Amino acid sequence: LEPKNPRAYLALASAQQQMGREAEARRSMERAISVAPGFSPTYRQLAFSYMTVQPTDATKAGPYVDKLVALEPTEAQTFITQGSYFRAMNQLPRARIAYSRAAELDPTMALPLQQRGHVASFMGDYAAARADYDAAIKLAKQNEQASFRVFRALVAVHAGNPKQSIAEL
Repeated sequence: LEPKNPRAYLALASAQQQMGREAEARRSMERAISVAPGFSPTYRQLAFSYMTVQPTDATKAGPYVDKLVALEPTEAQTFITQGSYFRAMNQLPRARIAYSRAAELDPTMALPLQQRGHVASFMGDYAAARADYDAAIKLAKQNEQASFRVFRALVAVHAGNPKQSIAEL
C-alpha cells in the first residue's frame, strides 16, 4: 500500500527480524534506502543489523554508519551508532571519540558515557572508566542506574581485582 514510504519497509524489516528472517529484513531495509536515500533511520537499523544479528559482518555496517554520519552530523544517537561500529571493529580509540562526541551533542544522555566507560575499561583506563560510569549513573533514568553500577563494579574485574568487584556489587 505504501511502496514509496521508507517507514513501511522498516516496519516490514522489523517484523521480518522478529521472525528470524534477517536476510529478508536486510533486503527490505535496502528497499527503503532505494525509495528514500535521505531517510536516516534505515541506515542506523541496517548498521545494527550487521553488527548484532546473525549472520553478523561488522565490515558491512561501515558504509551505512558513514552515510548516517553524513545525514545526521549533529545527532547524539548517530555517534552512539558510530561508536558501536568502532567497538565491533575493535577500534577502541575511535569508539571512545565517537561516544565523546555523542556526550557533547547531548549532555543529558547517560548512554554515551556508559558506553565510553566500557571502552575505557577494555582499554585498561580504569580511572576513566569509573569516572564515565559515575557520570552516567548521575544522568541515569529508571533502571539504568542499577545497570550502570554493575558495569562500574566490573571495572575491578578488568583491573584484576575480582574481590573488589564483589564488594562493590
